[in-house]
Amino acid sequence: MTDLEFRDLAQLVSSQFGIHLDRKETLVTGRLHKVLKSRGLTSIGEYLRLVRQDASGLALEELIDRISTNHTFFFREPEHFAFLQEVALGEIQHRTPVPSEVRLWCAGCATGEEAYTLAMLCLEWADENSFPGRFRIEATDISVTALETARKGEYNNDRVRLVPLEMKSKYFNFLGDERWAIVPALRSMISFHRVNFMDPSFPFPELFHMIFCRNVMIYFDRETKNALVQRLVSHLMPEHYLFVGHSEALSRHSFDLETVKPSVYRRKQTNRTSLP
Repeated sequence: MTDLEFRDLAQLVSSQFGIHLDRKETLVTGRLHKVLKSRGLTSIGEYLRLVRQDASGLALEELIDRISTNHTFFFREPEHFAFLQEVALGEIQHRTPVPSEVRLWCAGCATGEEAYTLAMLCLEWADENSFPGRFRIEATDISVTALETARKGEYNNDRVRLVPLEMKSKYFNFLGDERWAIVPALRSMISFHRVNFMDPSFPFPELFHMIFCRNVMIYFDRETKNALVQRLVSHLMPEHYLFVGHSEALSRHSFDLETVKPSVYRRKQTNRTSLP
């Protein structure tokens, strides 16, 4: 890949998805090699022309599928989950009136492990605290391939290694050959959607009690990150929580947020609950 081709590719990815490739020529070249070979193309330049000329948008979807990173696992960054159970859900239970439905958004869900972790923990907390409401989780990602894996809900031994044995026996069915499947009751709590963070609006008419957007914004520049956070906050109920990755501390900016602890933020009480 020439420097010019990489700059052209990086500009396309940035404008369409907000992701900044930052001198990752070798990584990107390796990920796109199979695509070029399967299409009989000899250069990234040819491939970019094909992507731009494809009116269906499928080639653009394939591009982001190939270059996006979907590394995740069950119970990743567990401090957030402890806060969820020990603080955030407890506050909801003691509100008047107690909500009949608790809504969570797992933004950037990759292959689904985080969304299913949230579902398990919410059910465990509800059982322990006799919570009468139900939970609804919206899980979104840019990658069609990752979402297909998430909807299927099947994982190998390595992916589920951090799931406690009691929860594994309750929420997974063993398929044999070192494969595990999420039980249907847990899968039914989660709706998986393709969402591009650069879209002008998000498809959610109701505000969320919690939003988890973790280890996503590390790929964005400051302007894109700030714009995304502002829009996430507009979908968050006042006095409820936004979780970001431990390496994604938010800068001093007008987000209507207050810091609760590192990487955990609460939306301030305001009169504005409008959606973009």
